[in-house]
Amino acid sequence: MRYLLAIILPPVAVAFSAGVTAFLANLLLTLCFFVPGIIHAILILNGHYADTRHQEMIHLYQQAIAAEAGIELINPRTAKMVGWIVLPLALIGLLFVALLAWGIWNAQP
Repeated sequence: MRYLLAIILPPVAVAFSAGVTAFLANLLLTLCFFVPGIIHAILILNGHYADTRHQEMIHLYQQAIAAEAGIELINPRTAKMVGWIVLPLALIGLLFVALLAWGIWNAQP
């Protein structure tokens, strides 16, 4: 589906798969010459899919090694979700401790 989008609207396909720099470069290529923009978008998408496949292979390899050693691995996506939950809680706790320390420091004798 993204390859079809790369042919019809190359900058949009690059925006979904790469960063801002690649998007701006593709936008410039597409505005100046449409065909180089398409080629650039296809190359970016190919690299994106190759990176995704590579990460999946690494995770499967790590799971195989961990299974031999009797260790259970955490899914990287789950770890990211846990990180997004734990970080705000840690910041709230830090704010609470700072307010508590400020209240103790400024307490009237």
